[in-house]
Amino acid sequence: INHYPNIPYHCVLQMSNAVIGHQTPIVHVLETPNQAGYAAATFILEKAQVAISQRGRFVVSFSGGSIPALLCPYLLESKMDFTKWWISFADERCVPLSNPESNFFEVNRHFLSKLPVKIPSNQIFSIMDNWLNDDTHTVARSYEKSLRSGLSDNDDVVFDLIILGMGPDGHTASLFPGHKLLTDQSDLVAPIHDSPKPPSSRITLTLKCLNSARDVIFIACGSSKCDVLRNVFSLDPILKSSIPAALVQPKSAVHWFIDGEANPA
Repeated sequence: INHYPNIPYHCVLQMSNAVIGHQTPIVHVLETPNQAGYAAATFILEKAQVAISQRGRFVVSFSGGSIPALLCPYLLESKMDFTKWWISFADERCVPLSNPESNFFEVNRHFLSKLPVKIPSNQIFSIMDNWLNDDTHTVARSYEKSLRSGLSDNDDVVFDLIILGMGPDGHTASLFPGHKLLTDQSDLVAPIHDSPKPPSSRITLTLKCLNSARDVIFIACGSSKCDVLRNVFSLDPILKSSIPAALVQPKSAVHWFIDGEANPA
Protein backbone atom coordinates (compact mmCIF):
# COMPACT_ATOMS: atom_id res chain seq x y z
CA ILE A 1 0.00 0.00 0.00
CA ASN A 2 1.36 3.39 -0.99
CA HIS A 3 1.26 5.86 1.88
CA TYR A 4 1.71 8.87 -0.43
CA PRO A 5 4.48 10.70 1.45
CA ASN A 6 3.76 14.03 -0.28
CA ILE A 7 0.40 14.58 1.44
CA PRO A 8 -0.99 14.35 4.98
CA TYR A 9 -2.28 10.81 5.16
CA HIS A 10 -4.78 9.73 7.77
CA CYS A 11 -4.81 5.95 7.53
CA VAL A 12 -5.36 2.82 5.50
CA LEU A 13 -8.02 0.49 6.85
CA GLN A 14 -8.74 -3.09 5.84
CA MET A 15 -12.45 -3.47 6.48
CA SER A 16 -14.33 -6.60 7.45
CA ASN A 17 -16.43 -8.20 4.73
CA ALA A 18 -19.18 -10.71 5.32
CA VAL A 19 -19.10 -12.08 1.78
CA ILE A 20 -17.10 -15.31 1.73
CA GLY A 21 -14.71 -15.69 -1.17
CA HIS A 22 -14.12 -11.98 -1.76
CA GLN A 23 -11.24 -9.78 -0.65
CA THR A 24 -12.00 -7.29 2.09
CA PRO A 25 -12.11 -3.67 0.90
CA ILE A 26 -9.11 -1.46 1.57
CA VAL A 27 -10.00 2.10 2.56
CA HIS A 28 -7.57 5.00 2.05
CA VAL A 29 -8.64 7.91 4.25
CA LEU A 30 -7.29 11.32 3.22
CA GLU A 31 -7.93 14.76 4.71
CA THR A 32 -9.42 16.48 1.66
CA PRO A 33 -11.05 15.57 -1.67
CA ASN A 34 -8.01 16.83 -3.59
CA GLN A 35 -5.74 14.61 -1.54
CA ALA A 36 -8.05 11.67 -2.22
CA GLY A 37 -7.82 12.47 -5.93
CA TYR A 38 -4.03 12.59 -5.74
CA ALA A 39 -3.84 9.28 -3.88
CA ALA A 40 -6.21 7.62 -6.33
CA ALA A 41 -4.19 8.94 -9.28
CA THR A 42 -1.01 7.52 -7.77
CA PHE A 43 -2.68 4.12 -7.39
CA ILE A 44 -4.02 4.22 -10.98
CA LEU A 45 -0.63 5.14 -12.44
CA GLU A 46 1.02 2.26 -10.58
CA LYS A 47 -1.57 -0.18 -11.95
CA ALA A 48 -1.09 1.26 -15.45
CA GLN A 49 2.66 0.68 -15.31
CA VAL A 50 2.13 -2.95 -14.31
CA ALA A 51 -0.48 -3.56 -17.03
CA ILE A 52 1.66 -1.98 -19.76
CA SER A 53 4.76 -3.92 -18.73
CA GLN A 54 2.84 -7.21 -18.61
CA ARG A 55 0.29 -6.87 -21.41
CA GLY A 56 1.38 -3.88 -23.49
CA ARG A 57 -1.64 -1.72 -22.72
CA PHE A 58 -3.78 -0.40 -19.87
CA VAL A 59 -7.53 -0.92 -20.27
CA VAL A 60 -9.33 1.52 -17.97
CA SER A 61 -12.93 2.63 -17.57
CA PHE A 62 -13.73 6.12 -16.24
CA SER A 63 -16.75 7.46 -14.42
CA GLY A 64 -18.11 10.98 -14.71
CA GLY A 65 -19.64 13.28 -12.12
CA SER A 66 -17.08 14.99 -9.91
CA ILE A 67 -14.38 12.37 -10.52
CA PRO A 68 -12.69 13.73 -13.67
CA ALA A 69 -12.10 17.17 -12.12
CA LEU A 70 -10.82 15.60 -8.90
CA LEU A 71 -8.60 12.94 -10.46
CA CYS A 72 -7.36 13.95 -13.89
CA PRO A 73 -5.13 16.93 -13.00
CA TYR A 74 -2.94 14.54 -11.01
CA LEU A 75 -2.85 11.97 -13.82
CA LEU A 76 -1.65 14.71 -16.16
CA GLU A 77 1.32 15.46 -13.88
CA SER A 78 2.75 12.05 -14.73
CA LYS A 79 5.30 11.31 -17.48
CA MET A 80 3.30 8.19 -18.33
CA ASP A 81 2.95 7.14 -21.99
CA PHE A 82 -0.81 7.58 -22.19
CA THR A 83 -0.87 6.36 -25.79
CA LYS A 84 -0.88 2.87 -24.29
CA TRP A 85 -4.14 3.57 -22.44
CA TRP A 86 -7.41 2.18 -23.81
CA ILE A 87 -10.27 4.20 -22.37
CA SER A 88 -13.97 3.48 -21.93
CA PHE A 89 -16.75 4.65 -19.64
CA ALA A 90 -18.42 2.85 -16.74
CA ASP A 91 -21.69 4.49 -17.70
CA GLU A 92 -22.91 7.17 -20.03
CA ARG A 93 -25.89 9.45 -20.34
CA CYS A 94 -27.69 9.20 -23.68
CA VAL A 95 -26.92 12.77 -24.66
CA PRO A 96 -24.62 14.20 -27.37
CA LEU A 97 -20.92 14.01 -26.55
CA SER A 98 -20.79 17.82 -26.62
CA ASN A 99 -23.36 18.00 -23.81
CA PRO A 100 -21.81 18.85 -20.39
CA GLU A 101 -23.95 16.05 -18.88
CA SER A 102 -21.97 13.52 -20.94
CA ASN A 103 -19.32 11.60 -19.02
CA PHE A 104 -17.17 11.66 -22.15
CA PHE A 105 -17.44 15.47 -22.16
CA GLU A 106 -16.06 15.69 -18.62
CA VAL A 107 -13.23 13.19 -19.16
CA ASN A 108 -12.32 14.90 -22.43
CA ARG A 109 -12.44 18.33 -20.78
CA HIS A 110 -10.24 17.42 -17.82
CA PHE A 111 -7.98 14.75 -19.35
CA LEU A 112 -8.08 13.72 -23.01
CA SER A 113 -7.97 17.23 -24.48
CA LYS A 114 -5.05 18.21 -22.22
CA LEU A 115 -2.72 15.34 -23.12
CA PRO A 116 0.45 16.53 -24.89
CA VAL A 117 0.38 13.39 -27.07
CA LYS A 118 -3.15 12.34 -27.89
CA ILE A 119 -4.46 8.84 -27.33
CA PRO A 120 -5.37 7.29 -30.72
CA SER A 121 -9.09 7.65 -31.37
CA ASN A 122 -9.50 3.90 -31.91
CA GLN A 123 -8.45 3.43 -28.27
CA ILE A 124 -11.24 5.62 -26.87
CA PHE A 125 -14.59 3.87 -26.59
CA SER A 126 -17.53 6.22 -26.23
CA ILE A 127 -21.06 6.15 -27.51
CA MET A 128 -21.54 7.79 -30.92
CA ASP A 129 -23.83 10.75 -31.46
CA ASN A 130 -25.59 9.00 -34.35
CA TRP A 131 -26.57 6.15 -32.02
CA LEU A 132 -28.84 8.56 -30.16
CA ASN A 133 -31.38 8.26 -32.97
CA ASP A 134 -32.01 4.72 -31.68
CA ASP A 135 -33.63 3.56 -28.45
CA THR A 136 -31.54 3.10 -25.30
CA HIS A 137 -31.49 -0.70 -25.67
CA THR A 138 -29.90 -0.36 -29.10
CA VAL A 139 -27.35 2.15 -27.77
CA ALA A 140 -26.35 -0.36 -25.06
CA ARG A 141 -25.99 -3.18 -27.59
CA SER A 142 -23.92 -0.94 -29.89
CA TYR A 143 -21.62 0.03 -27.02
CA GLU A 144 -21.16 -3.59 -25.93
CA LYS A 145 -20.37 -4.56 -29.53
CA SER A 146 -17.79 -1.76 -29.66
CA LEU A 147 -16.14 -2.95 -26.43
CA ARG A 148 -16.08 -6.57 -27.56
CA SER A 149 -14.64 -5.62 -30.94
CA GLY A 150 -11.90 -3.40 -29.56
CA LEU A 151 -11.05 -4.86 -26.16
CA SER A 152 -11.68 -8.61 -26.30
CA ASP A 153 -8.91 -10.79 -24.91
CA ASN A 154 -9.60 -14.47 -25.61
CA ASP A 155 -13.27 -13.59 -26.23
CA ASP A 156 -13.61 -11.80 -22.88
CA VAL A 157 -13.59 -8.09 -22.15
CA VAL A 158 -11.49 -7.66 -19.00
CA PHE A 159 -10.69 -4.21 -17.70
CA ASP A 160 -7.40 -3.67 -15.93
CA LEU A 161 -9.05 -1.01 -13.77
CA ILE A 162 -12.51 0.50 -13.38
CA ILE A 163 -12.80 3.88 -11.66
CA LEU A 164 -16.13 4.35 -9.87
CA GLY A 165 -17.87 6.94 -7.78
CA MET A 166 -20.83 6.51 -5.47
CA GLY A 167 -23.92 8.62 -4.84
CA PRO A 168 -25.44 9.31 -1.40
CA ASP A 169 -27.98 6.56 -2.19
CA GLY A 170 -25.19 4.04 -2.82
CA HIS A 171 -25.59 3.93 -6.60
CA THR A 172 -22.51 3.45 -8.73
CA ALA A 173 -22.13 3.83 -12.49
CA SER A 174 -25.85 3.86 -13.40
CA LEU A 175 -26.74 0.95 -11.13
CA PHE A 176 -29.36 2.21 -8.68
CA PRO A 177 -30.76 0.64 -5.47
CA GLY A 178 -33.61 -1.77 -6.09
CA HIS A 179 -33.28 -1.65 -9.88
CA LYS A 180 -33.68 -4.83 -11.94
CA LEU A 181 -30.31 -4.21 -13.62
CA LEU A 182 -28.62 -5.41 -10.42
CA THR A 183 -29.56 -8.97 -11.38
CA ASP A 184 -28.35 -8.82 -15.01
CA GLN A 185 -25.84 -11.65 -15.35
CA SER A 186 -25.76 -11.95 -19.14
CA ASP A 187 -24.66 -8.59 -20.53
CA LEU A 188 -21.59 -6.38 -20.24
CA VAL A 189 -23.57 -3.22 -20.96
CA ALA A 190 -27.21 -2.60 -20.07
CA PRO A 191 -29.70 0.16 -20.86
CA ILE A 192 -31.57 2.08 -18.22
CA HIS A 193 -34.69 4.00 -19.27
CA ASP A 194 -35.88 5.11 -15.84
CA SER A 195 -32.86 6.46 -13.98
CA PRO A 196 -34.01 8.17 -10.76
CA LYS A 197 -31.26 10.71 -11.41
CA PRO A 198 -31.62 12.75 -14.63
CA PRO A 199 -31.11 12.28 -17.46
CA SER A 200 -33.33 9.20 -17.32
CA SER A 201 -31.89 7.41 -20.39
CA ARG A 202 -28.43 5.93 -19.85
CA ILE A 203 -26.26 2.91 -20.45
CA THR A 204 -24.09 1.26 -17.81
CA LEU A 205 -21.59 -1.51 -17.31
CA THR A 206 -23.31 -4.32 -15.43
CA LEU A 207 -22.26 -5.80 -12.09
CA LYS A 208 -21.06 -8.85 -14.01
CA CYS A 209 -18.69 -6.63 -15.98
CA LEU A 210 -17.55 -4.61 -12.95
CA ASN A 211 -16.83 -7.77 -10.99
CA SER A 212 -14.72 -9.25 -13.79
CA ALA A 213 -12.22 -6.35 -13.68
CA ARG A 214 -8.70 -6.95 -12.47
CA ASP A 215 -9.01 -3.98 -10.11
CA VAL A 216 -11.75 -1.56 -9.06
CA ILE A 217 -11.41 1.67 -7.13
CA PHE A 218 -13.99 4.03 -5.69
CA ILE A 219 -13.52 7.74 -5.05
CA ALA A 220 -16.12 9.02 -2.58
CA CYS A 221 -15.84 12.37 -0.84
CA GLY A 222 -18.06 14.60 1.25
CA SER A 223 -20.33 14.25 4.25
CA SER A 224 -23.25 13.09 2.07
CA LYS A 225 -21.41 9.78 1.57
CA CYS A 226 -20.72 9.08 5.25
CA ASP A 227 -23.94 7.24 6.20
CA VAL A 228 -24.01 5.02 3.13
CA LEU A 229 -20.32 4.18 3.54
CA ARG A 230 -21.08 3.00 7.06
CA ASN A 231 -23.47 0.48 5.49
CA VAL A 232 -21.09 -0.42 2.65
CA PHE A 233 -18.48 -1.41 5.25
CA SER A 234 -21.02 -3.08 7.55
CA LEU A 235 -20.88 -6.73 8.57
CA ASP A 236 -24.64 -6.94 8.06
CA PRO A 237 -25.23 -8.70 4.71
CA ILE A 238 -28.80 -7.40 4.53
CA LEU A 239 -27.63 -3.78 4.73
CA LYS A 240 -24.94 -4.40 2.13
CA SER A 241 -27.22 -6.25 -0.27
CA SER A 242 -29.35 -3.15 -0.88
CA ILE A 243 -26.41 -0.94 -1.89
CA PRO A 244 -25.14 -1.29 -5.48
CA ALA A 245 -21.64 -0.05 -4.58
CA ALA A 246 -21.33 -2.80 -1.95
CA LEU A 247 -22.16 -5.41 -4.61
CA VAL A 248 -19.03 -4.55 -6.57
CA GLN A 249 -16.85 -7.46 -5.51
CA PRO A 250 -14.11 -8.39 -7.98
CA LYS A 251 -11.56 -11.07 -7.12
CA SER A 252 -9.06 -8.45 -5.97
CA ALA A 253 -9.65 -6.11 -3.06
CA VAL A 254 -11.66 -2.98 -3.87
CA HIS A 255 -9.76 0.17 -2.93
CA TRP A 256 -11.77 3.11 -1.60
CA PHE A 257 -10.30 6.63 -1.60
CA ILE A 258 -12.32 8.83 0.74
CA ASP A 259 -11.86 12.13 2.54
CA GLY A 260 -12.30 12.92 6.21
CA GLU A 261 -15.90 14.08 5.82
CA ALA A 262 -16.92 10.80 4.17
CA ASN A 263 -15.11 8.65 6.73
CA PRO A 264 -17.68 6.68 8.77
CA ALA A 265 -15.11 5.42 11.29
